[in-house]
Amino acid sequence: MVYTVVSAAEKLKDEGISVEIIDPRTLIPLDKDTILKSVRKTNHAII
Repeated sequence: MVYTVVSAAEKLKDEGISVEIIDPRTLIPLDKDTILKSVRKTNHAII
């Protein structure tokens, strides 16, 4: 799944769209601060 997301992010970058990817499996215990920082920065969250 992560490969698919990274691939999509690269395609979006080619179109001038910036994205931020956080893999929650690497945030054990769940790092809510990192997720909230990303949401505040981008104003978006897709889970």
